[in-house]
Amino acid sequence: MLNVAWILNPYMLALVVSAGIAGAVGVYALLHSKVPGAAAYSASAFIVAGWAVSNILEKAAVDLGTKVFWANVQYVEFGCVPVLWLIAALRMTGRDQWLTSRAVVLPAIVPAITSILAWTNDLHGLLWSDPRIATVAGLSVIAQTYGLWFWVHAAYSYSLILTGVLVLAQSIERAHGFLRTQPILLLSHRPGGTPSRQLGVRLEAGGHAPT
Repeated sequence: MLNVAWILNPYMLALVVSAGIAGAVGVYALLHSKVPGAAAYSASAFIVAGWAVSNILEKAAVDLGTKVFWANVQYVEFGCVPVLWLIAALRMTGRDQWLTSRAVVLPAIVPAITSILAWTNDLHGLLWSDPRIATVAGLSVIAQTYGLWFWVHAAYSYSLILTGVLVLAQSIERAHGFLRTQPILLLSHRPGGTPSRQLGVRLEAGGHAPT
């Protein structure tokens, strides 16, 4: 079941706009897939759009079971984004030699483990415990106590994003003229940079489902 009362909530509207922008960016990057890093960035943008949609469906759900389902989908989605972001940053800055088969597979191990743990959390509680429905800023959200692996995954994800930021910043410092444009644009659209993501972080501070 879905709750239609959330439709005019500012946070939900921000998520709708965020999904639209991310989808448009994904299409634009896909149309320029010959540019180094564009394919990985396009994939990450489409996943961010899907992430926003999953977040909307989670907040709109009335029962806890449906909310948990969409929260689990988000764990899969936001686990992929930092890995793709780093790959895009390395490709765009000409560091293809770093992208060996092992170098691509290893960063994906932690997100893969996180996805498995999300769908099996009832067995171990490593991601969260004591899920319940709460109301925050007029939204029906999941309140929960985060487990150890949630913080491991969060720290790991932000470390990948930070690595990508440092790679791009170094490239911007060394480049001149037009060559600075692409790294700057990618840096300005890094994961976690949209207003809805920032508002989501503030909601998370209250112990609610990932956004």
